[in-house]
Amino acid sequence: MPYDNYNIEKALITSKKLNALLYLGNCEEVINLSNTELISTMEEALSRSNSSDIIPDYQIFDIWFDTSIDLACAYAIQGDKRAFDIISKTDDSLIQNHIENETKSRKILLTKALIYAMRGEVKLSSEILTAITSKYSTDDMEELYILRWNLVNIINKIVSKDYKNLIEEMFQVTTFADNINDSFVKNILKLLLGYIIQTKSQNPGKALEIYNEEIVFFSKGKIATGALLSWLLIANVSLVTQGVDFALDIALKALDVAKGPKINNLLFIIALKRLIADMYMIKNDFEAAKMYLEKAMLIAQNNNLRYMQMLLFQSFAKYNTEMIDIYKDNELEYAQKAADMYSSAIKLSQNMLLGAYETNYKKELTSFKVACQLKNIDIKVED
Repeated sequence: MPYDNYNIEKALITSKKLNALLYLGNCEEVINLSNTELISTMEEALSRSNSSDIIPDYQIFDIWFDTSIDLACAYAIQGDKRAFDIISKTDDSLIQNHIENETKSRKILLTKALIYAMRGEVKLSSEILTAITSKYSTDDMEELYILRWNLVNIINKIVSKDYKNLIEEMFQVTTFADNINDSFVKNILKLLLGYIIQTKSQNPGKALEIYNEEIVFFSKGKIATGALLSWLLIANVSLVTQGVDFALDIALKALDVAKGPKINNLLFIIALKRLIADMYMIKNDFEAAKMYLEKAMLIAQNNNLRYMQMLLFQSFAKYNTEMIDIYKDNELEYAQKAADMYSSAIKLSQNMLLGAYETNYKKELTSFKVACQLKNIDIKVED
């Protein structure tokens, strides 16, 4: 007897919402719908032969496959480690069912590249992107797929601080996005372009102008991912242009949004907590700074987010450096903790092959060692 057609038809209708919800950045909503209403229904239907007299099995499998891809992407955008489990299971399903489909295989590879990119694992992500172009001809790829490939590639270059010719490349990809009417990628790229201008050209005013334009677009469209990135960048640059209190107010409001029940974006929660901690250090509220850093580190460790841990180790080093002058009776303890944090950041940058970060952290550690010598503080630093 055919499986309950109502459940399958309901799942089919619900699955069509996922892409729109992912576009809006409502990752937690995508996850809840996939896990509670879709995946189990499709898997139960597939476990039965001719489970529906309306929807053929191959179409049910396609719904399951696309739902799994959307679920993996949602976890990836959140920074949730469960993205790996979902994409591995999806990949295995093609092998187990003897399915040789180039489009599906490309989707899996690009999703894997996205997962690694969002985690700051640039080397692994870039290797997958290279494998895609080596294995498949771009002539056979959909325009949207090519655009997403380029977006992941740009994210990798920004994370690794590979800025050579990046602005020109970003302009080209932004134009391509505009030509195929992908307003999400186009405006995300404009935000990232503002970040490059702020970082490379040291032009906070121009960057803020771009961020303010984009926050209007993302807020009007209720696109959480873009709005959170806008607020993160605005809060960061506002430290220079508007002062710490103004910037802190933005960051705290953005954190509330990132923690929202439909969004729950771990990457933004960590990034905002780290930025907020830096702001509290500026305000000399070191107790609050430590609290935000510890909570951010706990999330990063629980999800094995090595890139975020690396950044947090640097922030902890700054925190312990500040403690040296405040608690002079324990200056050696805090100095040693700061040195250990720098060493941890260096190790992670080496393991992830992030040379620009390694160089920077080594410079900071060298300067810190000199400062300790001038204060007659005898720290031990691992080779």
